[in-house]
Amino acid sequence: MHKFYLSLLLTALPLITFAKAGINIYLYNQSTSPITITQKDDSGKIEKTQQVVPRDTVLFNYVATGQIFDLHLTKYFQILKDNSVIASISLKLDNNWNGYSYKFKDLQGNIGLDDMTKDWHSWYGTPGVTITAYPEKIEITNSDILNNVKRVLIFGDSVSDKGTLFEYTKGIIPTSRCYYNGMFSNSDVWSKLLKDDLGPFGIEVSNYSVGGATAIFNSDFEHLPYSLKGQLEVFQTNASLKGWNNFNQFLAINWIGGNDYLTEPADLSADKIASLTSNVVSSIKQNTIELINKGISKFVFINQPDLSLVPESRLDLKNTTATEALSTQHNQKLQEMVAQLQTEFPNKTFKLIDIYSLFRSGINNINEFNQKYGTSITNVTDSCWQGGYTAFEDRGSIANMALPNTADIRMALMVAKSGEMSGDPDDYFFWDRVHPTKQVQQALYNYILACLNVTVKQTASQ
Repeated sequence: MHKFYLSLLLTALPLITFAKAGINIYLYNQSTSPITITQKDDSGKIEKTQQVVPRDTVLFNYVATGQIFDLHLTKYFQILKDNSVIASISLKLDNNWNGYSYKFKDLQGNIGLDDMTKDWHSWYGTPGVTITAYPEKIEITNSDILNNVKRVLIFGDSVSDKGTLFEYTKGIIPTSRCYYNGMFSNSDVWSKLLKDDLGPFGIEVSNYSVGGATAIFNSDFEHLPYSLKGQLEVFQTNASLKGWNNFNQFLAINWIGGNDYLTEPADLSADKIASLTSNVVSSIKQNTIELINKGISKFVFINQPDLSLVPESRLDLKNTTATEALSTQHNQKLQEMVAQLQTEFPNKTFKLIDIYSLFRSGINNINEFNQKYGTSITNVTDSCWQGGYTAFEDRGSIANMALPNTADIRMALMVAKSGEMSGDPDDYFFWDRVHPTKQVQQALYNYILACLNVTVKQTASQ
């Protein structure tokens, strides 16, 4: 009997092991004055201190448990301005048998977090948490389109993906090594910022965007099996399972098409450009009509940026002739579609947001962009994070051949293993060869809010 228990123990020992439960803690100083963050242990001993200049984001610290001992940690953080404590918060980090978790609590003062709690498993990688000092607040009183809205639906691709493809692929795309919490950027994307800001108003956000998604479903292996139609089906399933009703209090936001266009060949004919853009916009219209039939009455459409300005198009694929024409025709037809819908459904609300102009103005006149949005971008041509196709150790070339060839996937693989930081992310417009950096996502978000007549308010005592 003793031999049996000994054998059982020896068999179980390999399973009773822990990896480190660790998180990256960032501090974003959204004020106009320098601040300092400190981290203390249970005894009150200061373990780390760092000053952060105005409008800057820093990776403050990596906090981790042990693998066998110290499986549960508590840390304390203070934010100081002019040597006075303006905010504080505590962190509990747990390394459990079946996964990891963290919980921030005891928040005091003028700070905010993008995620107060999280549970995750080893495939997730290292989560990031951003503490924002003096976070901006929004006011929606003057926004007619958000008036009486209880839920916002978002349909789109990687620019809006909150981490869905990352979850679908169990942390492979995009890699947690250089993307923030499964999003295709180095911090929260605009849709995550919107979700966080609308929460206090009792407005839920259901985001169905998936990296690699296209407006037109493609059955070939050049694309992921995620499309606008599929996102609509997921929404309909959710609505049925969760018993959603009062669809007249839903707002739908649609921003998709980049993956339909970005990897097209440089010599794409005029007829194929016209056909492709018509089919993409037709798919968006069909999606909208189905949502109207469901009872939804408010819609926002976001057009495409000038895809010829994206590093993937300019430097890698060299297909700017095609992507410029595709972007232009898409936007023209999308504008016509919105006008048609307003005529066909006069009792519904349709709004078009012009991202094309925002991106072009940012890249062509970065000084004006910096002044308007409080950014400090100096490089609008290259990507901050670069690398080669080595997502699976030495099988990079195989991975490149075996996985879909959409722009989202190509860039996620490119930076997966051999990527390197080419400078300070705050200096760059593009994070990788396709996707914008944190500060551009923030500017994009503020621009969308302005278009929706939502006011952004600075917090007091900055």
